[in-house]
Amino acid sequence: MKNLHICTILIFFLMISQMSNGFAQDYTQWHLPDGAKMRLGKGEINDIKFSPDGKQLAVGTSIGIWIYDVNTLKEIILLNSDRYTIDAISYVNDGTTLISASELGPIFNWDGVTQTTPSKPIIPEIVGRSVRLGFAMGPALSPNGALLANGSMSGSLTLWDLHKGQQIARIEAHSRHSFASAFSYDGSILVTGGEDGKIHLWDVATLKLQQTLTKSSSSHEIAMSPDGKKVANGNFGGGLFLWDIDTKQKLLTFKGHTDAIRAIAFSPDGKMLASGGWDATIRLWDTKTGSQIGIIKGHPHFVEQMAFSPNGKSAAGSSRGVIHIWDSDTGIEISSEKTHWGLIRELKFSNDSNSLSSISIGISLRIADVLTNREIFTQEFKGHQTNVWSIAMSPDQTILASGSRGNKIRLWDITSGKQHRYIKTKHKNGIGELAFSSDQTLLASGSHDNTIRIWHLTTGSEKFMLSGHTKEVESLAFSPDGRFLASGSWDGKMCLWNVETGVQISQRGGFMGGIIAVCWSLDGKTVVSTSQSKQIQLWKQDDNRQIPAAMLIGHNGWIRNISFSADGKTLASGSDDGTILLWDWERIAPDR
Repeated sequence: MKNLHICTILIFFLMISQMSNGFAQDYTQWHLPDGAKMRLGKGEINDIKFSPDGKQLAVGTSIGIWIYDVNTLKEIILLNSDRYTIDAISYVNDGTTLISASELGPIFNWDGVTQTTPSKPIIPEIVGRSVRLGFAMGPALSPNGALLANGSMSGSLTLWDLHKGQQIARIEAHSRHSFASAFSYDGSILVTGGEDGKIHLWDVATLKLQQTLTKSSSSHEIAMSPDGKKVANGNFGGGLFLWDIDTKQKLLTFKGHTDAIRAIAFSPDGKMLASGGWDATIRLWDTKTGSQIGIIKGHPHFVEQMAFSPNGKSAAGSSRGVIHIWDSDTGIEISSEKTHWGLIRELKFSNDSNSLSSISIGISLRIADVLTNREIFTQEFKGHQTNVWSIAMSPDQTILASGSRGNKIRLWDITSGKQHRYIKTKHKNGIGELAFSSDQTLLASGSHDNTIRIWHLTTGSEKFMLSGHTKEVESLAFSPDGRFLASGSWDGKMCLWNVETGVQISQRGGFMGGIIAVCWSLDGKTVVSTSQSKQIQLWKQDDNRQIPAAMLIGHNGWIRNISFSADGKTLASGSDDGTILLWDWERIAPDR
C-alpha cells in the first residue's frame, strides 16, 4: 500500500535556463550515488506538466523530476528527490514554483536550485512534516497547489487541503477503479476517469457532478485543455484520445504508444499534448491534426532483466517486453524494441557480443543481431503443462533449463529448441529459481516449498536437498569455483551452502523484506545481495563466513537484478524505479 505525501520544490528557472549545454548532455552522471559511475534509464514516468510559458516540460518520475526543453527535447536538469517517488506535479506562482506529491516522506521545501559545477547542482536543505494520505491512484494537484485529488480501487475520489494537511471531501466518483483525475487550468473543474469507461466533470467548489462525457472509454490518465473545451484521456492499452466536451464526440485518436499511458498534459496554448507511457517514451502531439511532433526516450517502467556484452561495449535491459540496449561507455541508447508480450526472464549476449538472446515466460527464445536489430532465430519451447516460473541459461549458452508451477525441470537444446531431458523433482511446490554451476555439472533449483535441491546435470539425479529457509526461495547463485551456493528467500535470510558437503555454512537474517537477488564477484571473495529495502548489501566471504562489508544506496525501487561485467570491474543493478546503475567495483569492493 502506498502512502502518498507532499513535497514542495522552489525552482528558479532563470538559473536553470543559463546552464551550459555540456551540463545538459551529461545526464547519465547527474546525482549519482557514491560508487556509481553511470545511470542508464531515467525512471518510470508518473506525471507530466508544461511550464506556464510552454517552453519546458516537467516529468515526475520514480527518481525525481526531469526538466526538458520543449523545442530541443533535451534534458535541462534532474531534480533529485533522494529516495522519494514523484507521483504528481504542478507549476504555481507563474512558473517559479513547482509543487510535487511524493510517494513516501514529509513535506519538502526546497529553497532553490543553483549551479555550482556543470554536473552537480546544490540540493537545498529539506524541512517539513508528514501528511498521511493513504493508498492513492491517479493523484492530481490543483493549479494553485492548494488541493490534491486522488482516486482509489473502489472508485471513490478523495480531496485534500494541502495547507492544512487534511481530507476535506470524499465522493463516489466511479463504480470501478478510479485511475485518473485532473484539474482544469483555472482550478474550478475536476475531471475524473476510471475503469468503468466514464469521464466525469465535477464542480470543485460544490463537488457536484456537472456532466458525463463518455461511457465507453476507460481512463488510466486524463487532462483538460486550457480553454476548458476538450478532454484527453489515455488507457492501459496505449490508446490516447481527444474529446469535445460540448458535443461529447471523439475528435482525435493519437497513435504511437505501445503500452499503458501513464501521464498526459496540454501545453498552455492548447496546441500540443504531451503523453508518457510504459513503453518508455514521452510523445508530443499536435492537437489539431493528431500527428506526432517529437519523442523523448529513456523512461522504462521497471527493469526486469539486464545483461552486459562480453566485450563490455553494450548493456541491455528489459521492461514489459521492451528490450533497451545502451552504449556502456556513453550511456546513449542504441535501440529500443518491443519483442515480447510477456515478462522477459533472461537476457544473454552471445560470446562474440554480436547477438542477444531474450527468453520470455511463454516460453520463447529470440536471438537478434545487436548492431542491425536483425532477427536471427526464433523458437517457441513447448512441454510444460503449467506456467513457467523460472528460466536459466547454461554458461556456454547451449542449454536452457525451465521450471514451472509443477515439479518438473525441463532441459532444452538452444540450437534446435528440442527438449532432450526432464527432471521430475521431489519439490512439493513450484520451482521459482534455477542456477547452473560454472562448469555445468550441477543445477540448483529453489522452490516455493522453501527448499533447494542440487542436481547432477548429466544424469538428472539429486545430489543434495538443502533446507533452512522458512519461505519461498527467490534467488540462487553458485560461486565462480562451484564450491559454494548462495541463496536468498522471502524469509529475509541469505544463506551460504557448501556444495561439496550439502552443509549450510552461514545464515544472515534481519533484512527488511525478502532477498530478491544474489550474485558473486568474479574473484569469489564477495557475495552481493538485494532486498525489498531498496539497498545492495556486500558480504565478504572469510573463513566460510559472511561478513557485512558495505551497503550501496541509490535506487528508489526494489532491486530485482544484479550482475557483473565480463571483466568484473562493473556491477550493474536494475530496479523497479526504471533505472540501471553501473557501479565502479574497484571503488566499492570490500577488499579494495
